[in-house]
Amino acid sequence: MKQIEQSSIVSAPLIRTATSPDAERCLAALTLAFGADPAYRWAWPDPQQYLEAFPRFARAFGGGAIFHGTAYYYKGFSGVPCGWRQVRHRTRNR
Repeated sequence: MKQIEQSSIVSAPLIRTATSPDAERCLAALTLAFGADPAYRWAWPDPQQYLEAFPRFARAFGGGAIFHGTAYYYKGFSGVPCGWRQVRHRTRNR
């Protein structure tokens, strides 16, 4: 088995922060990733309906993460984390 040098992995980051221009590609990767998920296919059993609805669903629940810099993707958009984190700001009552 060939050993992989750790320095070569660290020097080229594979996980990148998504920006506004990356949003559509991130949503496309998420849509493909969940295309066979039983819960989502129960919600949208028709393939065309799923392809139209899921990106809107994902944007509604996680789209703000791109704006806040907390959405990530794997190099080449071959994967995105399904837990996009939206930052919630609290206001303090004084």
